Amino acid sequence: MGGHAERAQRQVEACVALFRRELAVEPTPALREAATARPPAARPIRRAGVLAQLEAGEAAFAAGAVGPGLGIMHQAVVDAESVRAPDLLARALVALGSALVHAARGGDEEGAAVLHRAITVAAQTGDGALAATAHRELGYIQFLRGSYARAETWLSRAAALAASQGEELAWILAVRGAAQTDTGNYEAARESLIEAAQRARTAGATRAEAWARSFLGRMYLLRDERSEARAALTAAIAVGRREAWNSFLPWPEALLAEVDLNDGAVERAAQAFDHAFAMGCQLGDPCWESLAARGLGRVAAQSGDLRQAMELFEDAPRRCRRLPDSYRWIEAYGLAAAADAAVTAGFDRAKRTISELEVLASRHGMRELTATAAILRSRAGEPGALEIAALIAAEVDNPVLHRQLEAARSSATTSV
Repeated sequence: MGGHAERAQRQVEACVALFRRELAVEPTPALREAATARPPAARPIRRAGVLAQLEAGEAAFAAGAVGPGLGIMHQAVVDAESVRAPDLLARALVALGSALVHAARGGDEEGAAVLHRAITVAAQTGDGALAATAHRELGYIQFLRGSYARAETWLSRAAALAASQGEELAWILAVRGAAQTDTGNYEAARESLIEAAQRARTAGATRAEAWARSFLGRMYLLRDERSEARAALTAAIAVGRREAWNSFLPWPEALLAEVDLNDGAVERAAQAFDHAFAMGCQLGDPCWESLAARGLGRVAAQSGDLRQAMELFEDAPRRCRRLPDSYRWIEAYGLAAAADAAVTAGFDRAKRTISELEVLASRHGMRELTATAAILRSRAGEPGALEIAALIAAEVDNPVLHRQLEAARSSATTSV
């Protein structure tokens, strides 16, 4: 950004070498992008022009044009500074910070820095609504990372700032409900997500409602409440398509495909997973790619192609690790499918995959997936694992998990 291109490039090469030597991985594309970035230049512009920039950037980003959208929003921040309009600057910073967080390009740290600056500027202008949004997005970062206690701290602050802002409260409740689902707190999750959807509808916030319903659909899917899951996910997809919200669509599409698969509609599920996977690749979103790859693995397994299934199951969590700001729950969800398939097939790799799942899930407080790992250990023949699974599962109100536990008990009794 200082104009020293050669020095920047040397730093890139040194960083790449360090990553390869110490971690045996490549840095994300964000590194080389940073070395070729050029700071937006200040230019003569009026308030209306800044607002137009913001709207254009947000529209481009939502449609899946991530790079152009971020570029426009970066320019909007510079333009807001040039017209010396703190209110516009706060809005531009919140828009840019939120976009960086949701861009799935390893930009969470940059996004967090922008959002912290946005909080400072919003405090100066007395804009509690923008400050609430910035706090909520910082909570969302912690939610993705699986730091659920930290996420709740930011969300609680956001709720206090939001006061009676219906749309913002809907978003806050939606993120809170998603986090509660991740940790197996289904009763609280159901209340949070239903209230989020209702508040969003009252406020006319269609995207907030769609987002809440997509996570409500996931909750129903995990509990095998298929008709409820189908209704919630179909509603979310309808909004995504109507508003050309391409960066969101692969998520509910992949979840609905899993509902179809559970209903036995294998071909329809396969087509939907293929579409979600292709869109995830087009967007460069490792989370959506991972979820769809997991689904395609389930399709292959049900079709009898175990080799292809295992390749896809192993690929799914690997894709999710490609960037540091991926959604940790999706990685764990993929590992659970891979471990289940490996145990069923009697593969040696099963214990290694179970260990990966157990470490990830227990580290982040994903109680249901931690219990799943213990059930899988029991199925793999490890003594004492069933007792551990029962203790953890007692805290999770999901009939699917308890059926899996009973099946493992029956299997253990039969083998004895």
